Amino acid sequence: MAIRDYLDLNDREVKKVFLKQPAIIGLSFEKNTQPTLRDLKHHLGMSRSELRKAVLSAPRVLTQNFHNNTKPTLNAVQSYLGLSMDEMRKMVSKNPALLGSNFETNTKPTLDATREYLDLSEE
Repeated sequence: MAIRDYLDLNDREVKKVFLKQPAIIGLSFEKNTQPTLRDLKHHLGMSRSELRKAVLSAPRVLTQNFHNNTKPTLNAVQSYLGLSMDEMRKMVSKNPALLGSNFETNTKPTLDATREYLDLSEE
């Protein structure tokens, strides 16, 4: 199985990924999943281990088009918070669910509410 080999997943982990995101079954590894993984890894400078951890935690990223969904979210978060690429990589490694969120409807309102609650400026 291509995804197992690409991410060095064991049988239990493959089952976990497919149970959490069954839509993966209908995707072509070569045409859909592999390009998404490759582009995500390249964009953030992730190690294979970091990529593996992200997929195990947030397999939804495998069903998304990197350039239309994931990359715009990552760029928006990076810009909004003024983070370096290394900081973004660390953030995604610690919170892979960020990969599957929509910036405008999920992430930004949460960040805005946190800033307001903590009385933080946007600078």
